[in-house]
Amino acid sequence: MAAEVPSPARRLAFACSLLLLVCVALGLPDEATGKGRASSLPRLDSTGIGPAHFGLSRHAVIAALRPSLGRPNASGINTGCGKNLTEVAWHDLIAEFRDGRFSGYRFIRGGWPLTTPGSPHDHVAGTAPLPPLRTAAGITLDSTFAELRSAYPHLSRTAALRWTAPNGLIFTEPFTVANPTSPANPIIEIQTKTCGDF
Repeated sequence: MAAEVPSPARRLAFACSLLLLVCVALGLPDEATGKGRASSLPRLDSTGIGPAHFGLSRHAVIAALRPSLGRPNASGINTGCGKNLTEVAWHDLIAEFRDGRFSGYRFIRGGWPLTTPGSPHDHVAGTAPLPPLRTAAGITLDSTFAELRSAYPHLSRTAALRWTAPNGLIFTEPFTVANPTSPANPIIEIQTKTCGDF
């Protein structure tokens, strides 16, 4: 008895299913959300974001981060810092470029709230940071101050609600907290080398 030959439609469905399984196994990012497997996401560091190091061109940074974060969802000029400083956003993550070179970033709860013309405004109302990035020590947005202290025992207080790690990463508590340094206070921003608080 001859073996049944699958129809072209069945072969296509099988190939699509196999491709989906490979994508899941490799943790390839979802272009719509920028989500990938946590282990494949770049780390926030004082020298840049994963393979995207400070000093690289805007094009090189987007190319380096796109495989794990997907396409940027917003871009524009940081009007608080002048026309030579532009920004590219992946929701809660905003990369800064001075004269076209990667110069700093901020990972901020709710996205960057600039509303001036030309700014990369994109308020994020999600319940979890997007993309779900972390520092090498495991700190992310909504980590508690207690977790921050445990991960970085030698923090320096550089403002009322701002703390700087020895490697240069800056962590911010909410401006609405009643008791700064309370162990349960969440971290709402991680940044380094940014242009002010604009």
